[in-house]
Amino acid sequence: MHQTNNGIVSPVGEEIFQGRVAMHQTNNGIVSPVGEEIFQGRVAMHQTNNGIVSPVDEEIFQGRVAMHQTNNGIVSPVGEEIFQGRVAMHQTNNGIVSSVGEEIFQGRVAMHQTNNGIVSSVGEEIFQGRVAMHQTNNGIVFPSEGKKNLCKFSDTRISNMKHNIPSHVHFVNDGVFKHRLH
Repeated sequence: MHQTNNGIVSPVGEEIFQGRVAMHQTNNGIVSPVGEEIFQGRVAMHQTNNGIVSPVDEEIFQGRVAMHQTNNGIVSPVGEEIFQGRVAMHQTNNGIVSSVGEEIFQGRVAMHQTNNGIVSSVGEEIFQGRVAMHQTNNGIVFPSEGKKNLCKFSDTRISNMKHNIPSHVHFVNDGVFKHRLH
C-alpha cells in the first residue's frame, strides 16, 4: 500500500496527500513505484526528511528537485540535481553515495554505499557480491570501469590497499582517489 508517516493514501501515484505526492511504503520495508532502484533487496522509496515526493525527477520539493531518501538519508535520482548546494547524492542508512562518478561531495568524488558494504555504479567490479568502489580512510573515490577489483574493507575503510588500481584512477595527497579526466 501507500503510507506516509502520519497517514494512508491510495495506490495511485498521482494522488496528493497533504499537498504532496504520496510515497510507497510497507509495514516492514520500503518500496517505490520505480523498480530500478534497489535498497536492501527492496525497491527504494521516495521520501524527504519532512515531506513526500514522487518518483518524477522534475518535481520540485521545497525549491529542490524531488529526491530519494532511505530510512535516515537523502538521495536523488538525477546526478545533475542539486541538494543543499551540492550535487545530488545517493545515501543509505550509513553512507553517502552519488549516481555520477564525476560528481563531487564535500570536495571528494562521490561513491555508492549500502548498509553493510560499499558499491559503485560500475557493474564490473565486485565487492562481497556487490559492485565495488575504492575508498580511503579519509576520502571517497570513483570506481574503475571494466575491471574486477576485489577489495577488502574494514568498516568503511580499505584494509588492503594492494588491489588493482586502474589507470584512470589516481591517488592524490589528501587521501582521495579521483577520477582522471581523459
